[in-house]
Amino acid sequence: MGTRCYIAKDLGGGKYRTIFCMLDGYLEYTGALLAEHYATPGRIDALLSLGDIYSLGAKIEPDPAYPHEWYNNNRQKDVTTALGRDCGETDCSAQEMTLSEMEDSYEFIDFLYVFTHEHEWKYLCLTAPDARWRNVRDELMELEMSDQDDEEPMQTM
Repeated sequence: MGTRCYIAKDLGGGKYRTIFCMLDGYLEYTGALLAEHYATPGRIDALLSLGDIYSLGAKIEPDPAYPHEWYNNNRQKDVTTALGRDCGETDCSAQEMTLSEMEDSYEFIDFLYVFTHEHEWKYLCLTAPDARWRNVRDELMELEMSDQDDEEPMQTM
């Protein structure tokens, strides 16, 4: 079982246009891709128009000159794999949901990602002991700084 998440855009009035992502929903992968490649309303709208996805990639559309097939395990590198377009699934369009509907989902969601009106990505890790909304970019920078601190050589006396 993968790390499942919802990817959503705030529509206002407590409603969110939402898709399900089956794999790799953790901050360091999906959060990083969203912050880097889906940071404008146009890009997030294009992603959401795919409907539910198997996995997120930096690109939305595959190169038509090459195969991009889920069932043959012949997917293009860095391209989002959509359950409808690439896997032949049905009934996987983006849904309008509330935060409580996302939080109480039967799909065993680990992370919620919301693109806000301020054009920022916020996320909630539902499995964290201190589950609270956080800014994706801030958390990624904090992780990067923490990793750099861990890599500094020890000084000897």
